[in-house]
Parts: sequence; structure tokens; C-alpha cells
Amino acid sequence: MALAGFNPTPEREEVVSFSDSYHDLPFVILTTKDKEDTFNSIESLAGQEVAAQKGSTQETILNDYIEEARPVALGKLPEVISEINAGTVDAGVVGYLSARNYLDTYPNLTIADIDIEVPEEETAQTIAFPKESQALITEVNQIIAEMQESGEIDDLLEKNIEVAQAGDTDSRNTLEVYGPLFLKGAATTIGVAVVCVIVGTLLGVFVAMLRLSSNKFINTIAFFYIQVLRGTPALLQVFIFYFGLSAILTIPAIHVWDINLARLIPGCIALAINSSAYVAEIIRSGINAVDSGQMEAGYSLGLNRRITMREIILPQAVRNILPALGNEFVSMIKETSLLSVIAVSELMFVADTVKAATYRTMESLFIAAVIYFMITWFVSWLVSLLEKRLERSAKG
Repeated sequence: MALAGFNPTPEREEVVSFSDSYHDLPFVILTTKDKEDTFNSIESLAGQEVAAQKGSTQETILNDYIEEARPVALGKLPEVISEINAGTVDAGVVGYLSARNYLDTYPNLTIADIDIEVPEEETAQTIAFPKESQALITEVNQIIAEMQESGEIDDLLEKNIEVAQAGDTDSRNTLEVYGPLFLKGAATTIGVAVVCVIVGTLLGVFVAMLRLSSNKFINTIAFFYIQVLRGTPALLQVFIFYFGLSAILTIPAIHVWDINLARLIPGCIALAINSSAYVAEIIRSGINAVDSGQMEAGYSLGLNRRITMREIILPQAVRNILPALGNEFVSMIKETSLLSVIAVSELMFVADTVKAATYRTMESLFIAAVIYFMITWFVSWLVSLLEKRLERSAKG
């Protein structure tokens, strides 16, 4: 099941099933205090940029009931809040409970005195289930009915607000409380990057050899492999591999380091294959930079092409391509952030989790940025040391 404030629209009901409503969530217009007097009716939002979380009930309400506004769809709620606070959008459609929580964190924000008249069925909050889950839905509906009758749901909603209001008050506390979580995310980022670079490099060497083949058919296949992977966004490839592999293979939901392998494996495959296309071109250019006389010298010694390539050409090419491979490793460390979209708890996912828990967007992002910089700087320093060592050995 998925519990995230879903509204059961007809389009969604064609794909998944829903429970009974456990809460009717009112929505408000959140804006800055300097615009509070200006925005006093739905009509006053005409021509103004109003933000909402993409794909949410808030976006539907924005498009259907505040038609004269200029809608801005943003990926996540913290982004909506940050843009309202920064003034890059004029206002935003936000759930009332979330708005109350954010008011304590951002003193510059306020709830505008605007009533959004929305039918109750469009604000109903439900739980989503896969199709054919009627037995589970029936059980959950019974629990919802019992919690509503006892008032437990309302108590939990109020408790949520109290906890949020008593949360972190500065970035120091954020780091103290969530520091171990950030370090764990950093370790996951490094581990994923190492695995993806190793696999991507091995696959890249193979593709580079195919690209250098004298066989036109093999050469063409390698060429299109590289062009397709370099010509499409890495984020799109992550989604394709994740949902594609999930459709044709059943990967056990085994948790290692609190990471679900059913999410991690497709994500790593996608990043490694994407990296292999860039590595293949790096290696190909490095091999082509080696003097052609080296290959001829190998042939004159009676060596075949494979041995000549392995023993003579590739060792020289490594010195040419090492800086580029180091840059690829640095890039891969940053690209692991793409796995946050499939809930792999690397560093960027942790930053999103913390900013959602604390309502402090900039502090969370800044901490993640510092950790990313420290990791990439250290890797760059190691690569530079290795380059100098190879230069000394070449001269010796």
C-alpha cells in the first residue's frame, strides 16, 4: 500500500484501488506577508504565478479552481515553500496542516484570507493499493473506521503539528540530529559510485574495443550503443531500467544497509551502462592518441592484435585517459543523486528526507553540498597523486 495523501481521481482508479477516505484535507493559499493584503480573493490571483506540487491534488485544484492564475508545477512540497518564501512565485496551494507547520519555520509566510471552494470528494485523502487487493482494502477500511470513531486520526494529525513545531530550530541542531543519517547517505553514495565506475569501466573497455573493430557491423552496433546512451538523459535511463526490470524480473526485496536491493540493482545497472558509453569514448580517444608506430612495432615482434593492444597500447593509453577517468568518477559521485528518484537512500535522498522532516530546505541542501564537495575534492586529489606517480614512472 502507499500512504501519501492520495485523492482517488477516476484516472488513478483505472490503475490502482483506493481505501475509504481517512481525512478531508482543506487547502489554503500560502504567500508572503507583504502580499497578504493584495491576495484576498480567488480573483486577486489572476495573472499571478501560483505554485503547487506536481501531480498532487493541489495541482488539480490550482488548474480547476484558480483558472486565471499562472500555474507553476514543482517537484516536491519543500520546493514550493522555498519558492514562495524567496518570492520567485507569488503564492502556492498547500494543504492546511503542512502550511501550519511551515509558518513556524518561515516567519515571512502567511496563509492568505482566501476560501477555496472545492467539493469534498476532491479533498478526500485515501490509501492506494494494487488492483485486486480487496481483502487488504477491506481490512484497512475497518481500521480507518475504528480510528475515525475513536478520534484517533484527529489526535494524530494534531500530534504531527506539535512535533513539527517542536522540531529543529537551527542548522546546528539539524546536523546534530541528522548527522549520522547524512554520513550513512554519503557512504552509500561512495559505494554506489565505486561499483558503477568499476562495472562501467570494464564494460566501457569492451565497447571501446568493439568501436575500434575493423568489422563494420560490430563497429556500427557499438556506435549506436554509445550514441543512444549519450543522447538520452541519465534520469530517463534510471526510470527505464527500474520499471523495465521490475516488469520482467522479480528482484528479491532484500535490504542491505537499509537499502532495498530491488531498487538499488536496477539503479546501479542504469548508471553503470550510462557510464560505459562515456568511458568507451574516453578509452577510444586514449588509444587513438598512442602513436600508430606502437601497433606496428608489436606486429613486427610477432604479436597479434589482441596481445599488442593488451601489452603495449593499453598501458600507454592509461596515462592519457587517467585524468578523464578520474573526472568520470567524480561525475558518477554526483550522478548517484539520480537514484533518489527511486528511493535509494544515498546522500541526496537523505537531504530530501531531512528537509521534509525539519521543513528546513536550505540547511539540508547546504549540508549535502558540503559533503559532496568533500568527497569529490578527495577523489580529485587521489587522481592527481596517481597522475604524478605515473609521470614519474614513465620518466624513470
